[in-house]
Amino acid sequence: MKFNTHWKMLLLLLCVSAAIPTFSQQSVSGVVTDAETGENLLGVTVVLKGKNTGAFSGLDGDYSLEVGDDAFKTGTLIFSFIGYKKQEVAIDGRSEINVKLLPDQVMLEEAVVTAIGIKKDKRKIGYAVTEVGEDELERSGEMNLMNALNAKVAGVQVTSSSGTPGASTSVRIRGNKSISGSNAPLYVIDGVPVDDSYRGSNFTDQANRAIDINPDDIERITVLKGGPASALYGVRAGNGAVIITTKSGSGETRINFRSSVNFDQVNKLPHTQLLYGQGENDEFVEGSRFSWGPSISGDSYDHADRFFQTGVTTNNYLSFEGGNKTTNFLVSLGNTSQQGIVPLTSFRRTNLRLTGRTSWKDRLHIQTNVNFVNSGADRGQRGSNLSGVMLGLMRAPADFDLANGFDNPVDEPMAYENPDGSQRTYHAVYDNPYWSVNRNRSREDIHRVIASLETRLDLTEHLSVINRISSDYYNQQSKSHWDGRSAEYRDLGGRIFNATTVQQNLNNDLFFLYNQSFGEDWELSATLGHNYFNYETTDTELDGVGFIIPDFYDISNVDIINVIADDFLTRERGVGAYVDANIGFRDYLFLGVTARNDWLSNLPENNNSFFYPSMNLGFIFTEAAQMDSKVLSYGKLRASFANVGNGAPSPYLTSNFFNAAAPVQGQLSFEPNGEIGNPNLRPETTSTIEFGTDMRFFENRFGLDVTWYRSETTDPIIISFIPSSSGYTTAVLNGTGPIRNTGLEILLDATILEAESNRQLGWESSLNFNRLRNEVVSILDGLDELPLPSFGLASTQSTVVSGQPYGVLMGTAWARDDAGNILVNDEGYPIVDSERQIVGDPNPDFTMGWRNTLTWRQFALSFLIDVRIGGDLFNGTANVMRFHGTHIDTENREETMVWEGVNVNTGEANDVAIPLDQSFYTRYGLVGVSETGIETVNWLRLRDLSITWTMPREMSDRLKIKGASIGLITRNLLLFTNYSGIDPETSLSGAANSFGRDYFNSPNTRSVGLQLNLQF
Repeated sequence: MKFNTHWKMLLLLLCVSAAIPTFSQQSVSGVVTDAETGENLLGVTVVLKGKNTGAFSGLDGDYSLEVGDDAFKTGTLIFSFIGYKKQEVAIDGRSEINVKLLPDQVMLEEAVVTAIGIKKDKRKIGYAVTEVGEDELERSGEMNLMNALNAKVAGVQVTSSSGTPGASTSVRIRGNKSISGSNAPLYVIDGVPVDDSYRGSNFTDQANRAIDINPDDIERITVLKGGPASALYGVRAGNGAVIITTKSGSGETRINFRSSVNFDQVNKLPHTQLLYGQGENDEFVEGSRFSWGPSISGDSYDHADRFFQTGVTTNNYLSFEGGNKTTNFLVSLGNTSQQGIVPLTSFRRTNLRLTGRTSWKDRLHIQTNVNFVNSGADRGQRGSNLSGVMLGLMRAPADFDLANGFDNPVDEPMAYENPDGSQRTYHAVYDNPYWSVNRNRSREDIHRVIASLETRLDLTEHLSVINRISSDYYNQQSKSHWDGRSAEYRDLGGRIFNATTVQQNLNNDLFFLYNQSFGEDWELSATLGHNYFNYETTDTELDGVGFIIPDFYDISNVDIINVIADDFLTRERGVGAYVDANIGFRDYLFLGVTARNDWLSNLPENNNSFFYPSMNLGFIFTEAAQMDSKVLSYGKLRASFANVGNGAPSPYLTSNFFNAAAPVQGQLSFEPNGEIGNPNLRPETTSTIEFGTDMRFFENRFGLDVTWYRSETTDPIIISFIPSSSGYTTAVLNGTGPIRNTGLEILLDATILEAESNRQLGWESSLNFNRLRNEVVSILDGLDELPLPSFGLASTQSTVVSGQPYGVLMGTAWARDDAGNILVNDEGYPIVDSERQIVGDPNPDFTMGWRNTLTWRQFALSFLIDVRIGGDLFNGTANVMRFHGTHIDTENREETMVWEGVNVNTGEANDVAIPLDQSFYTRYGLVGVSETGIETVNWLRLRDLSITWTMPREMSDRLKIKGASIGLITRNLLLFTNYSGIDPETSLSGAANSFGRDYFNSPNTRSVGLQLNLQF
């Protein structure tokens, strides 16, 4: 009550002060423009020196304020704006004062968009914020926004599940914090939180929904990494936030056109042996799955080299903008079409976007954004799946022609089909990849609308009220089928799975903004707001098995008794209240405080309210000491702490419920859900501290930004396996934690060569370094190990283990004595330990991204080098290939070796030689021993390279256009790595929490393309 009363009194005083008549006042007005471009500047602060009187410039740069008679004669106006040098101008009895502000090289690009879409001066915040501009996104050549962030932001790790069109991508900001919940950041477009759902699959490379965002529409991206940066978003941004600002109309009539074409090829594949054919024990065996047969005397086939094709991606973007002093708009249309490296796979996306804003009497401002999206994909089979194309390619004997002699086997049924209609393959259990891409298909179509309406009313020159309402709606239709003669569902006569998902997300923010300067020393900005959000999802599924008519893949072709139909309604709702207060002293000391309270529907009533505070402090010591050094141009120290958190990973975890079951004798039946709910569930809480410094040298030629942080997550929500004798399979629990993340981020930037004109060589360089240690200190009393949710490959799992890094790999390992020596039996073969062990840590030691941009005349060369050192990857593909005899390692089958270890019975060093033949490689099972598949990964890659020519101004003027450029853009052109499989930037589980496993994952790509930009 006291808090509300104070705000009411403040509003009353402001209204009264605005209404009090003033006497002996003089009016001073004018226009503020950019000294270099001549453009009008909106939002410039104009203050009468030594007084509280002030104003802001409007859309056309105009301002007006009243001053007393004395100030009109002897007063001084102070003009200040983010990114520009402060300027003081004596009034000297003038009623019109026009000012041209000069850009401040030290403060350039210092205006950043923070939580709730509020723009702040980067100098005034006490936490780390990183921006990625439009140019960086364009250079990447990526059609997927999330992949475009790769190696560009310290503390952000991006992993694509594969190089197939529309594949999922995992984005992690400062590591993983949740065990059973999502670790993905919140995505916000122009202040609108948008959905990034990932449903996962071990059959196809499903997308997460951030792929619907068109990178061409983006002006810049701000990554809020720490708790203080994202605390205002509350529970939804417990893992950080990616703030996307889209392009908006400038008021100038302009047409922009961009077109590009890229050609994609596989950039790395496992090495196969081409010397030995199908069979076992050196003899040919027809239909055998092994390649332990005799030497090949005829043709041998590199199956992957013949199967993968050159993918083609085309992208076209057209925008039109215009307006006047009070109203502007932008309309854009984008279309992306991608044909994948796997035949008959594709991704397509069309974006139509409309944005506009208008002002009325410089008090009422309205802005609206509408984005219509139609996207979809045709996906191939992958991973832990008998119909997966990589599985079929890598296990096939080198002397079996999968294409049956045809040059275009994808379009020729006789390549993969026998005359009787059965599948033509080398072994009945594995699908011919050409059969799989034709007969086992998965298709999805998405229709999506993201819309927002923001209304701002300036109550006074210091106080504004804003309401922003938004909606994110999409309808996703998916259809997948497996032919009745395919390996995966042959016993069931094939399968068809149809699903429709309709999701509606509603969000509303109502908040007040207050800005006030108190004399020359103090300034205050504050935000007081209320948030409401509601998620509602309806899933409808039809699952049928046993096709009646061959080659007719429709749910009507399945007997009704073999069809399971179900629908699911998921609802979540939250309410939040928040405040953000920032105090500045003499433009060098800044204190920021935020607080938010959330009430969530997916938590029990007694635990559904929780409070998140944060504080940050920034101190510009060069300004405080009035340093005038030619070496140190700018220096700032910052410190912050925050509490943020996660709610339940999904709704309905607080109680038990029933699911539809298979009909019993034609009668409707239900069964208990296999999960025990928790009526006392608590939210996860993450406490973070952060310290950093930002220094710039030699008049901003060199910059150094260092951040150290630590976060600890307590009460982690876990879904734990329990004995089936309980009648259930899992239980929802709160663990003890903490999960501790400690990291160091370093950003270096330099203008190595400064070009005063385009005839000189310019060279700008920036390097970001990230070192993260992600540790699970404890899980739960009595529970020290828990596998992370994943798909396929039970033999080697990504797991959380108390006292170990997050996601360590658990699997089978060699038995060892107390000294660590491998135990060997009397025959000379190593022995497998009866207990599963930690066999690898997939977390890298550190990562780096190094961007260089060189300019000369009309040419610009830019390249990004991406470095990763350390971290393990389980190469399950290689293990299985060795078992089958197709891996390059099995070429040495005529050789023998003495395994390094000690005899289990005598303790003496082993000296018994064993042959490297079928007996050795198959004695440990299909996937082999997990330990043998672990590879420590290092890489250095040329992430992207672009060469751009920009048309000279004289030429564009003659052609009566505003500008043009053409460029060569490449991605993943070079990759140097010690990993023996595909490109190690891969994950079997896609965007899930599980990572570090390669099991017949689809390969990544390198691309080369051309891009044309025109402006009219």
